[in-house]
Amino acid sequence: MYVTRRAVLAGFACASSVSPISSGLAAARSETAVRFVSRATRNLPPRFCGFNTPVMWDIPFEDPALRPILAGIHPALLRFPGGSIANHWSWKSGRVEVGPGLIGNFVNGARNAPSLHPQGATYEDFVTFAHAVGSEVILVLNLQTASLEDQMDWLRHLVQVGTPPTLIELGNEFYNENLFARRAGTSVSIASEDAALRLSERFATEARKIVPDAKIAVQSAGSAYNAATGINASPLQTYLDGWDAGLVTASWYDAVTWHIYPEITTVMGVSTGDPFAAKSVRTPALERFQSAAYLDEHDAELAFTAMLARIESGTRRHVQWLAHAVPGKAVWVTEWGTGENHAYYRGERPKVTGLWIHALARQLMCLLRESSVMIALNHGLYVDGLAWSCIRRDDSESGYRPVGAYDVLGWLYEAANAGKEGAGVQVIDYALEGARSVRGAGPGEELYIDLLALEFIEGGRRTLIAHNTRATAVRFDLGGIGMRGERVAEALETPSLLETYGAHKPAIRPLAISGDTLTAPPRSLIRVRQKT
Repeated sequence: MYVTRRAVLAGFACASSVSPISSGLAAARSETAVRFVSRATRNLPPRFCGFNTPVMWDIPFEDPALRPILAGIHPALLRFPGGSIANHWSWKSGRVEVGPGLIGNFVNGARNAPSLHPQGATYEDFVTFAHAVGSEVILVLNLQTASLEDQMDWLRHLVQVGTPPTLIELGNEFYNENLFARRAGTSVSIASEDAALRLSERFATEARKIVPDAKIAVQSAGSAYNAATGINASPLQTYLDGWDAGLVTASWYDAVTWHIYPEITTVMGVSTGDPFAAKSVRTPALERFQSAAYLDEHDAELAFTAMLARIESGTRRHVQWLAHAVPGKAVWVTEWGTGENHAYYRGERPKVTGLWIHALARQLMCLLRESSVMIALNHGLYVDGLAWSCIRRDDSESGYRPVGAYDVLGWLYEAANAGKEGAGVQVIDYALEGARSVRGAGPGEELYIDLLALEFIEGGRRTLIAHNTRATAVRFDLGGIGMRGERVAEALETPSLLETYGAHKPAIRPLAISGDTLTAPPRSLIRVRQKT
């Protein structure tokens, strides 16, 4: 029987609309401490979390002062030379070659790069930087503006100098490059997923001869992530659906990439053609949901639920779609992060807010739960204090300080990457008694679980990280998590969804453990570790 891609997605959406909390777990009373019940276990690869690092932009990897503060987040992977700049990167000059087809901020960044990085940037120098902060490097080859011979010369050079890549991406976001070319009125060089795969196979075949042990990834457009049921598909969604329809499995590649940037406009239906489908959304003014900066307290509550529902349902939806389209392939999420792209391209200077702190925590926790996801790289390693920064320059311009989601990433990176020099980490995904499936306020029929917890085990060390999205405190019973002896607990709190964190980070305070119970503050991320 012929099954359409839309039918497959609809089936996944229906399956995900059923609460994963069993009826036996849903009846716990609010005054009873929530217990942890093991639901699933997975083994993480030794190196899971890290950063996308587009070196053309203001990422001062040459500065020794950046190393200790970055090392404090415990990244295990860094990506070079970054995202779409890789499609225009010259390894010989260490710069982006600005062609007539490039537009907007991308061109401005490329033109400013010589002043930010006077010597250019080499893979070899970047590897030195990465090793200094405990990371390995993912290399993105240029399939769009460089020849096959040129890129194979690069790989041969890296082998000769002793820095052969072990993880290789074949280009970046060809689906977006296609859209940019249309806007600029220039020719389209890679018009479809089918064309991208044909080109990628040529590069992969030759690369295997030079670095036979490297893992190689091709691209997906992430189309199923925003394809929620109950909404009308936007032109962009239809385009991405069409692109991904050409994704087929093949033996010549090992993994599929996927990039995740949930936008408030998208999850609230502004760009769906039916922006008022959610009954809880007040009338008019689409600009209310253009970015976090436009929200008042009421709208922030709506966007909060819609964002979490999209993150949780969308992550499961695209993972399941990939399992159907390319069974057995590893998933590399080589960019994920704050979806304030529209605001940035409008010339605004968006910052991380309390809402985004929760969105970022939940997105990474969702990726950690999925057994096919083998890499998760936050976008990106910037130091300007804007929405993608967890580090910024201090006022003296001679040092750096943590801001935004620094500790959110640091907690999860440290736990997930604890086995990076060995066999990796085991993760237990817990069901929690009394946790509720919450319907998001967006127009899509999507849900999220209001309490989520993961326990990370490496050797004899255990770390529990739990996410309380409720506006009320929650008592947890730690008796079922297998963590014995003296424990230390702390909470990262975001009292307001609207507070901005461009110049500081959310407060962390210690939590008391009484017997086997502790109380997680409203809307908090908590961490419990065995005291060493």
